[in-house]
Amino acid sequence: MKSYFTTRELVYLALITVLLYIVSFVAIMSASLVTAFPGSKSIASAFFTAIILALGCMWVRKIGAMSFIMLLWGLISALLFPAVPILLPTTLSGGIAADLLVALLKTDYSNEKATTLACGVRSGISTVVALSLVLIFGSSSLRGASLFFRVFDALIHVQLLTNILALGGVSEPTLGLMSQLLILGALGALMPNLGVAPWIVEFSMSMLGLVGFQSAGLEVILTPSLILGVSAVCAVLGTIGGYVGVRIGRELKLAGVYK
Repeated sequence: MKSYFTTRELVYLALITVLLYIVSFVAIMSASLVTAFPGSKSIASAFFTAIILALGCMWVRKIGAMSFIMLLWGLISALLFPAVPILLPTTLSGGIAADLLVALLKTDYSNEKATTLACGVRSGISTVVALSLVLIFGSSSLRGASLFFRVFDALIHVQLLTNILALGGVSEPTLGLMSQLLILGALGALMPNLGVAPWIVEFSMSMLGLVGFQSAGLEVILTPSLILGVSAVCAVLGTIGGYVGVRIGRELKLAGVYK
């Protein structure tokens, strides 16, 4: 039974993945030394990785090439950094999105416009997934615990608080209303002025989706709008990088390097 990718193509994609990992690692580490701004690593690597991805996919041409590269990239990252489980879903989601786009355009990676757009989509989607997972589960650069564990801890405290109030004779409807207000974070802005315990204030901020980063001495808040903004920047940089990669690939074809 004939395989979808030939042995030669698989070897080429593996080599592209290794080159991709080296380039992205240098870009990400360079960004880490400069700032802890959320998404800075994705922004720093978006342009350069897109160039390499465009060259890799243009040579193979087949739909699925991007997903295969991203799968290998994610597996390598997961093996080297097992403490960061978001790496594989982050890379793979972008590759699948890029391949789906090319398939919807009813073409393959021999089409230069489709390849360029696919590189941009890959970068944007991977960034959305990465920052969303960081927002939910946390990161080493987060201020305090992750949103997931902060909310979990706060829920326990809210339950304890309602139990204490219940023992004090507070009616069940009132307890229910107070719990909902706490969970929704509706009193978050008033709590500090009311002398409410810090953990309740933190909980309210968590429910509003606010996770803090420290960057150049300033606190940066990771929110859904910031995630979309950073992802849009990465998508644009990825598209530009994809265009540059396509132009390089075109010259390689003329030189007889590419088939």
